[in-house]
Amino acid sequence: MLSYTTWLLHGEIPEPDDQDGSDDKNNKDNDDVYGELLNDHYRGTYMDDDTSERNGIQNFEKLLEASQCGLYPGCKKSDTLLAFVIEMLRVKVQYRWSNSSFNVFLSSLRRFLPECHVAPRSIDECKKLLRDLGLAYELIDACRNDFMLYWK
Repeated sequence: MLSYTTWLLHGEIPEPDDQDGSDDKNNKDNDDVYGELLNDHYRGTYMDDDTSERNGIQNFEKLLEASQCGLYPGCKKSDTLLAFVIEMLRVKVQYRWSNSSFNVFLSSLRRFLPECHVAPRSIDECKKLLRDLGLAYELIDACRNDFMLYWK
């Protein structure tokens, strides 16, 4: 926004003026996007001194490892376990797959991946990985008409 004031004294970093009209964001290599997101998540969540910090650090380290672990040997740097899980769950939700159909799809897909791949075996393994991001959910059967109840 043109009218936005950058608050330098509050820790914001000033944006460089783009005088030549080129878009550096499109030219930037996006291979480590998930790593950057996890670092931001860590700084925003676990910087306070509290008792849950040790567990938070362990969860962060698992997620950071998943964001850097290639799906199989020799794959592109951006094809990580975390990227795979996020993309597969996005497709599952978009097309309203059941958990059992998703598990069948994963087992079929795993057959065609190279040996030594780290693709998850089931929806439960996917959820376990993302639970550390704080994206877990609890299903509450609140209505016979399948309406949703959002809480907190």
